[in-house]
Amino acid sequence: MDALTELGIEPMGVLPGGLPSFAVRDVLGQIRFYSVFSENMIRKMAAGNDELLARNFPVYRADGELLPRRFNVSAVASAIIRACYDKGLHQPTHSGGDC
Repeated sequence: MDALTELGIEPMGVLPGGLPSFAVRDVLGQIRFYSVFSENMIRKMAAGNDELLARNFPVYRADGELLPRRFNVSAVASAIIRACYDKGLHQPTHSGGDC
């Protein structure tokens, strides 16, 4: 199981046109669209599961010491963006479900 799946985050793809926006299904099954990823947005996507975020995307001090319950926001964002591009274009449907 990859880190995003363990967190309940499912990248759905990249929205066509304009600035890149990324479709992501969160732990509640809601599809949300993001063009930037902040620490707070990522925390919401993972239902506040800082422990899992920190285990999968750890943060270390310059001396190599692990910072507990901290997660690397850039690493999470990169993983989501990479996975969305791997999925390709996301074409929302308006017949229910993926809109």
